[in-house]
Amino acid sequence: MLTNELQLKDNVTIVSPLDNCDHNVLMWEIECTPSTVLNKKSYLCFNQADYDGMRNFVRNRLSSFDYNAMSASTMWDNFNDVMQDAIKYYVPCRTNRTNAKKPLWMTGKVLRSVRKKHRLWEK
Repeated sequence: MLTNELQLKDNVTIVSPLDNCDHNVLMWEIECTPSTVLNKKSYLCFNQADYDGMRNFVRNRLSSFDYNAMSASTMWDNFNDVMQDAIKYYVPCRTNRTNAKKPLWMTGKVLRSVRKKHRLWEK
């Protein structure tokens, strides 16, 4: 038995096969602590963004740079920083639903269409 994650408490014991199987049973104890991981991912809602505000913000921030004295990588870094700031300020975020039984993209209209497809398929 090869492992790199489990902390074995005791040695592995080999037990006789069950019923008429020719495979031996391996038994061991491990130490583990249960932990709950909260799945709170945040998603950007680009369909609710303030694009006019973003345009003005980007235009004002990019006009203050002197591009003649910059290399291409420096220009890219500045542009990327400005765009990330614009997204942070003008695009709202929402956390994912913990008890979701359907994907985030499945709106009510899509769900009705899927149900209609299933009803027609059954007919």
